[in-house]
Amino acid sequence: MSIVKPNSVTTDDLYKSKIEASTLQPEQYVPAVDINLIQECVSEMKNNKAPGYDGTCSEHIKYGGAQVLVHLCLLFNAMIAHSFVPADFCFVIIVPLLKDKHGDATD
Repeated sequence: MSIVKPNSVTTDDLYKSKIEASTLQPEQYVPAVDINLIQECVSEMKNNKAPGYDGTCSEHIKYGGAQVLVHLCLLFNAMIAHSFVPADFCFVIIVPLLKDKHGDATD
């Protein structure tokens, strides 16, 4: 008694049509993030800010040229398409700043 049976010709065609229907065709693809949005956000970044733990500061992105913007656009669209955020994007360094010079620094 066989538990598994091979696919028939019609079954292969059925799976092929399901896969083709579920994948985006190039003319149907509309990016969630376009280059103009990236350019607008980068132009609003402030200078002279401390870099992250990877050493990248805002000036690297602002003055990196159009190629950096294109790669950022591709990166963010891929993250949205695959519903995935790299673990390094979730790592931050929080530096507490004293607001009251005369208060208790341990508070």
